[in-house]
Amino acid sequence: MREGRAPLAVRRRAAEGQLPLPVSERIELLVWLAADADEQIRAQALGTLENWNVRELEQVLSDPATPAAVLDFALESPVLAREELLEAVLRNPAIAVQPAEVLSASLQKTSNRQPLRVAKKVRRRRTTRLCSNESRE
Repeated sequence: MREGRAPLAVRRRAAEGQLPLPVSERIELLVWLAADADEQIRAQALGTLENWNVRELEQVLSDPATPAAVLDFALESPVLAREELLEAVLRNPAIAVQPAEVLSASLQKTSNRQPLRVAKKVRRRRTTRLCSNESRE
């Protein structure tokens, strides 16, 4: 699917969230399909994400095993720009370097997405730091 070689019928089912996969994998596929070359697939994937069960999205976004691409999408895409989802991402140990309350309050005070960019950069720095620590062992 990531290479863009999946048949159109499979991509359509995935864009509808209809493949028999765990929720986390279906959400990851939707994120990939949100950038699909086919406009209808992109629109369907974005619509499916927008209407996805909020509790399931919160669980996936707060899970440290969630791929960085999904977390980045949640931080950057207006499709998932809901307060409860932002809080779920900020609770994720993979990025939660600053308290969620600080970033959430900062976001409420400003109309730009600067706090989200900060959270994303912090996550990347933490990942780099963790990787460099592992290589020393």
